Amino acid sequence: MPIKKGIVTLFIIGLLISIFECINIMTEKHQHSYNFPSFQAFDIHEQLITSSVFRGDFTVIIFIDPRFPDDNDFIFRLISEKYDALNIIAITDFPDLLKIDYKVKSGRIIIFNDSENKLREIFRIRHKEGFYLLFGKDGSLIASGLLKEGFDKKLKIVLNTLLRQMVFSLSLLCKEGDFIEQYSWLSQLQPLLFISEKQYVLFILFSYYCGSCGLNDVIEKLNDFYLAHRREIEIIGILNSYYYNQIDVDLLKEQSQVIFPLMLSDNNMSSKWNLLIADFSREHLNCIGILSSQEGKILKVGYLSGSMINDFLGSIKNYFYEDERVK
Repeated sequence: MPIKKGIVTLFIIGLLISIFECINIMTEKHQHSYNFPSFQAFDIHEQLITSSVFRGDFTVIIFIDPRFPDDNDFIFRLISEKYDALNIIAITDFPDLLKIDYKVKSGRIIIFNDSENKLREIFRIRHKEGFYLLFGKDGSLIASGLLKEGFDKKLKIVLNTLLRQMVFSLSLLCKEGDFIEQYSWLSQLQPLLFISEKQYVLFILFSYYCGSCGLNDVIEKLNDFYLAHRREIEIIGILNSYYYNQIDVDLLKEQSQVIFPLMLSDNNMSSKWNLLIADFSREHLNCIGILSSQEGKILKVGYLSGSMINDFLGSIKNYFYEDERVK
């Protein structure tokens, strides 16, 4: 009997834990599905602010403790990016510390004292500080996260997309007509040119590899192109080492049946790569081809994803034909 009672007790405890976990999950989902709530409160200048003034604009709410370096760094970087079309609201228990800080003297931040947690309750935030919410023009929640996760990793990409409408230019990587040696972040490619005996080397930059956006089709077309022109061209795929390690590379080689070499980017390349990804996205920085002559001259830079691969590979063939005519 005692054993049976123990089993029943354990079962009941496990059931209660499961119920609480479900409640927490539902709470999290509910927290990230609501719209900008209605409120009115006095800011640190004793001005009554109502939520209606933020309607029709992008608004980020930051629950911050100015004593923490992560929180300070987050708000400093947000201000330094100068998103003119963004309302910034800081909610804190230490408004005086935030008010006197040189980082917020621009006057672009509305600061609320929330020592009684009233605003946290209105926004249904369980975190005391170190948390942000980004709302769209229609009041819907676009993004949320912890300040300690870093500004660049998620929020900057969203804000640049919404507010800057930034267009990625391949010239940010390198320019056609230049030599690879002119770009320190491409130093990894130089010895690969010397090793190759082919007249041309095509480097493919993959920030992510197979399984999405038709990349399997890209690999298949590159395989076919390499087999058809292996006397003239070498193809080398480079994966961003921030996302992949050597074990991943070995697995991807096997899964995708790629016939040209795959390798990881070195620190120089991945650092530049990641800075651009922070400003744009992995999609912008994926499946990019850099065609170089054996001497290191950059002949062509372009995207190889989707239908663009046909145009890119077609243009490369022109170099082969010109060489034949010269001969």
